[in-house]
Amino acid sequence: MQEILKINNSFFNNSESFFYNNETINNIKTSIKKEKLITINWLNSINKTSYINLSINNSQNNIFYFNKNLDFNNKIKSDIELTSLIKEFTLTYSKADYIVLENISKIDNIKIFISKFYKSWYKIIIIDNNISIPSKPKIEIKNPRYYKIKQKLENNYNINDFLIFWDNENTILINNKKIKINLLENQKNQIILKDLIEIYSIKNIFLLNQTITFLSLLNKKITLRELHRDISNNIKISLITIIEYIDFLLNSKLIKRVYSYDFKKEKTIKAKAKYYFSDLWIRNSFNYFSTKKQVAIENIVFNELDKTWYKIKSGINWKFEFNFYAKKKDFVEEKNRKKIEKIYLHISKAESKQELKKEINKLNKIPYFPTLSKSWENIDENISRYLIVNSIENLWIKKLQYDEVKIVELEEFLMEI
Repeated sequence: MQEILKINNSFFNNSESFFYNNETINNIKTSIKKEKLITINWLNSINKTSYINLSINNSQNNIFYFNKNLDFNNKIKSDIELTSLIKEFTLTYSKADYIVLENISKIDNIKIFISKFYKSWYKIIIIDNNISIPSKPKIEIKNPRYYKIKQKLENNYNINDFLIFWDNENTILINNKKIKINLLENQKNQIILKDLIEIYSIKNIFLLNQTITFLSLLNKKITLRELHRDISNNIKISLITIIEYIDFLLNSKLIKRVYSYDFKKEKTIKAKAKYYFSDLWIRNSFNYFSTKKQVAIENIVFNELDKTWYKIKSGINWKFEFNFYAKKKDFVEEKNRKKIEKIYLHISKAESKQELKKEINKLNKIPYFPTLSKSWENIDENISRYLIVNSIENLWIKKLQYDEVKIVELEEFLMEI
């Protein structure tokens, strides 16, 4: 038992990472002050332990940390052994202020253990994608913002590299393309293994990979039945399996699902959804780097809005469908809020001034008709409208602001949000 404590404590206290999302750290700190128990979600490419360490670790806190993956001899199999480990920790170091548990979903009766210690006035942080505690805060640890990566890579920066390797800054610095691809393949396999296959005990890895590959090539709104129909044209797979795999992918944060908001009906439409990858480089590695530039930009914009704590939907304003209707999430503290509360954003497909003007007019008319209903806008809210174009220079645009619509290239938009 002492050996397990030493290994876990050493791992927790020595965890390091190059980038941090300060809003995530502030969110963890705020939530754990208000609540006795929170859960943390993540994608395995992120050093989540470092975030927890930064959020709660100081000289005044006594922290019990247990990661089942570090239990090499499988001594902790149930709530009974884990309780014994806590008692030994208390005898050795004194009572813990925080209990931090990671990768513990396969421990027998783990929810009984959590309930017992939660009621004993411990502060508990659970780091596990496969455990959900109803009515308790669930915080996702996200990758660092784009501009932080760019600051580190400014001497070697190339926008085309970012459209392939976006969140994988170390890979961008490698010049040899073959080494890059091999490195990405190994990283991707590790993520799929740890975040999906091991956690959810998936047996048919081929079907899982085929499902993810299909999603990586997809660029439209789709129902689950349509998704099953299209995938099963090439492989034999049931609708139940598709739904199960999609749930696994969503829980692991590998993909995100976005529904549409209909401004005319003033409601979210959940019949169809669009799927984005949390890491663009994973999407690219599944489809052999065949993601079209327009699709890559759309996925990047979604990711960066998501990292800045926007709740995101696609928008339908009468017949005009635009890419994103984003609203700042309520839990973001006032001091950490940006000035922009809501965003209407469209990624332009225009190849001429005439086509561009049509998109500008449609974006300016959201909503198409004024309404006084409470479900609509607060008149004091700060709303911004963006039209992202591939190249301002190639469109020969005289001005960059048309009424409320601001015309920007990808990089400028990312620097603003």
